[in-house]
Amino acid sequence: MAGPVAARVPPELDSIANAGRLRVPAVFLLAGSDEVIPPKYHRMVVDAYAGPRHLIPLPGAHHNDPLTREAAAALEREKEWLWNAPGAGGSAHNLEPLQNAN
Repeated sequence: MAGPVAARVPPELDSIANAGRLRVPAVFLLAGSDEVIPPKYHRMVVDAYAGPRHLIPLPGAHHNDPLTREAAAALEREKEWLWNAPGAGGSAHNLEPLQNAN
């Protein structure tokens, strides 16, 4: 089943190929019991990712489960890393509001 479905995925939606082209910092949340995207596929994307990356494992979590208090705290710490990591473009504290183009 996966073969015929995978053959119809447009190249621009190939997560593994796209991950190998990215160089920006990323944080991956890995739901250990994800029933929508099996964890082995999470790992394939993470392993292919070419940029700096941090992982937040969520053992036992399903695809749409809310974050635990601990995972939410970890994500907050990782957001700070994202903004300050090389290639991220600066600190979140120095962001200017977006100007309306119209």
